[in-house]
Amino acid sequence: MIVDNGQRFRVTNMAGEKIAPVWSPDGHHLAFEADTSGNWEIYTIKADGTELRRLTDTKADNETPVWSPDGRALVFESNRDGDWELYRINIDGSDEKRLTSSSGADSNPNWSPDGTKIAFESRRDGNDEIYVMESDGQNQRNLTRNPADDACPNWAWDGQRIAFGSNRAETFQIFLMNRDGTEQTQLTHVGGDNKWPFWAPR
Repeated sequence: MIVDNGQRFRVTNMAGEKIAPVWSPDGHHLAFEADTSGNWEIYTIKADGTELRRLTDTKADNETPVWSPDGRALVFESNRDGDWELYRINIDGSDEKRLTSSSGADSNPNWSPDGTKIAFESRRDGNDEIYVMESDGQNQRNLTRNPADDACPNWAWDGQRIAFGSNRAETFQIFLMNRDGTEQTQLTHVGGDNKWPFWAPR
């Protein structure tokens, strides 16, 4: 949709449902998930509706695509191996790589602005914790280390802080911490659950 005049354009023309569209960094493409084949797969398409490309082809579900800051790759979650793990794939469909391999579900990935790290949510410790790893899956470490559930990490534009949701205050509230997990601070103190933080642009 064009914001100024509200004019809308249909981008996809496929069977099934299409959800979770995300813009590429240059604003020319969208990544999204569709169940056209009977399970959720990852696709990309140009914003004008051309150049539709299917990136994953499995019998399992592939969800929540997130663009790398340089627009050359996507990270996403998949249950193809019997558990939700994180995978990385180039936007031409090449060099697909499994990044995590844990006993609990790994989900909700988010790239650091410089593209060197990925924050994500993991249940490998029996509850949801915020982890961070290198963009190739190396050096995975727990940042939150709290018995409550910590979820939905989102990097600040300068890469120095991470916002996330946590129910350590009984309901989910928004928290902030440094990129190394220090100085975890509660930001919201309102009723109900507050979970998916997003940063304003720089």
